[in-house]
Amino acid sequence: MLHVPSFFIGYLSGAATVLLARRFGPAFSELAAAGYGLVDSLSAALASGIEDVEDMLAEARSRASANWAPPEPPRKGRVLRPAASTPTAKKSRRRSTRKSPARRKRAS
Repeated sequence: MLHVPSFFIGYLSGAATVLLARRFGPAFSELAAAGYGLVDSLSAALASGIEDVEDMLAEARSRASANWAPPEPPRKGRVLRPAASTPTAKKSRRRSTRKSPARRKRAS
């Protein structure tokens, strides 16, 4: 059995779709093109941001592997001297030619 009102509702909705597609088709395609352009620009910006974060992480990894540590600021009243391992701070291994006061007493 055919339900006539349902048939006409279906027929009119199909006809309206065809008419709307003909009339508003170019507007819909422009809207879709703008949407694709927006998605492309957002994906490019996201890729650039990800690349920046990867660069920062790589720099942090290289600093950590090189045992990089920021220098400590000097404290008030503290005199900075070279460490004992530096060549300028090593003591001379040659004996002094001058006699110490204890040796002078023994020699006289």
